[in-house]
Amino acid sequence: TMQGEFEKTAAELSSSEREAAKAYEILMNEHKVSKAAKAAEIKGDESEIKSLNVAIHNFQEDCRPAIERSRTALCGVV
Repeated sequence: TMQGEFEKTAAELSSSEREAAKAYEILMNEHKVSKAAKAAEIKGDESEIKSLNVAIHNFQEDCRPAIERSRTALCGVV
């Protein structure tokens, strides 16, 4: 009957809609987890960059006296 067909179609559509909503929810949760992981990775990388910049600065400061001694010695030779 027409009513039976209508009820069957309505049930199928409701089921499809529930499945789509569930898939969407799963996708959104995965996106949130992925976004948080990427944000944490960026934060870690930025921290490493800061540490490397400090290490470079310290290395330059440590080398400065040796560079000055070399420069003085070269100027004395020339």
